[in-house]
Amino acid sequence: MTKIEELEARILRLEEAVGVFKKSDKSDWLEKTAGIFADDPAFEEIARLGREYRKNYDEQPERDDKSERQ
Repeated sequence: MTKIEELEARILRLEEAVGVFKKSDKSDWLEKTAGIFADDPAFEEIARLGREYRKNYDEQPERDDKSERQ
């Protein structure tokens, strides 16, 4: 197999691989994932901790990030 034929074969394999991604339907991802964590205690805990973190972060006084890094 010549170098050109080898490159053509590699390009063909890449095009086939990319074609798989192009064919996948990503338009309905929201419908597929909406509600998957309903009534999940672990997710409820994650959401609670996120709210707690944001509340505490918002209550902190403004700080100069540059002085904190030194």
